[in-house]
Amino acid sequence: TVYGEVGRTFALAGHAGVARDRLMKALHAFDLMGDSDANDESAKHQQAAARASLARVLRGVGRAGEALPEFMQALQLYITLDAPEDLSGIMSEWCETVVAAGSEHLTENVPALLCDLAEGAFGEGSPMHLKALNDVTNACTSLGEAWIATHAATELARHLREGGKIAGKKPVPFALREAEFEAAEEAAAAAWEQAVQKRLEEGDVAAAADAWAEALWLRESLGSSSPELLEAMRTSLEALRLAAEASTSAGGDDGEGDDDHHDHDHDH
Repeated sequence: TVYGEVGRTFALAGHAGVARDRLMKALHAFDLMGDSDANDESAKHQQAAARASLARVLRGVGRAGEALPEFMQALQLYITLDAPEDLSGIMSEWCETVVAAGSEHLTENVPALLCDLAEGAFGEGSPMHLKALNDVTNACTSLGEAWIATHAATELARHLREGGKIAGKKPVPFALREAEFEAAEEAAAAAWEQAVQKRLEEGDVAAAADAWAEALWLRESLGSSSPELLEAMRTSLEALRLAAEASTSAGGDDGEGDDDHHDHDHDH
């Protein structure tokens, strides 16, 4: 729409207030159209671009938290279009914006959703898939919530360890120096270690043991891990598994035993 084009122009010119007004009018016009343009690729592109521009305006005036849902709506539109560069860009911008917004705006499900969408849209192990994994990992780590990115960090480390390529496909041009490769595995291990603390706080000992096993596996893959550290981690893993078994056994007791068990967990 004209409002959308004008809004984006004002946004580029740095006139945030006017840009927001024009973009809101453009999006309102799209809403009034309803399903009439549901199959119009050009209209979808314009609507997605207007959403993304509004998100950038909001982020630019310090309202990053309000920008996040606008980026997500733009992403939902771009996922239906043949616009991989735009989709990848929106994913990166969401990651940058959530860091600006703060950890209170970071939910556990969205980073995993972005990674799944990237894999489906770009193909597993593709350059843009790996970029999404990297962006998500960096965003969560920057906010002190690396545990949310365990999946992304581990997948990124795995692909890099395999040379950045998938069997039967052309090599992925995702060149990282050796130090950066080791940093990817270190980040993944740290994410799982933080996940152990999170699951213990929740009282889920079995999940904590699983997370510790992942961290140990990654530490074993790192040549820089000392034998003493690895041995200590194995001992801790065994202790966690025994605690998980004990917790499961306690859960099989009669009702009174169950109540005592839950009261004990709640106290912690």
